[in-house]
Amino acid sequence: MISEVNITVGCNPLPNKSLKMKKLSLVFLMVLYHVLLFATESDVRFMTDPALSPDGKTLIFSYDNDLWKTSTGGGTAYRLTALDGKASLPVFSPDGTKIAFSASPDGNTNVFVMPAEGGEITQL
Repeated sequence: MISEVNITVGCNPLPNKSLKMKKLSLVFLMVLYHVLLFATESDVRFMTDPALSPDGKTLIFSYDNDLWKTSTGGGTAYRLTALDGKASLPVFSPDGTKIAFSASPDGNTNVFVMPAEGGEITQL
């Protein structure tokens, strides 16, 4: 006599969150690949502090004491800041419209905010 048996392999109790994390991880790895590819093509080194936008389409990173912006699909990176001192540790706002970061234009490290598309920088 033949009977049916249902076997579930790799059952995940949180499928939506796990899938979202897998997608986010994949996007991050693709971005890292493109950033490294960009670095080898232009001899850019020591990029730090990557920040991925909430929609996963934009990457902000620190390079040469400024913040730079590029698409996660690759392409040209554009400088967002040109302050004296070092700008670092960018973080997107939850809606992706603003970037908060730390910078030390006067020797003291302070927190600044600017539009994600670039523009006027405001010290908090």
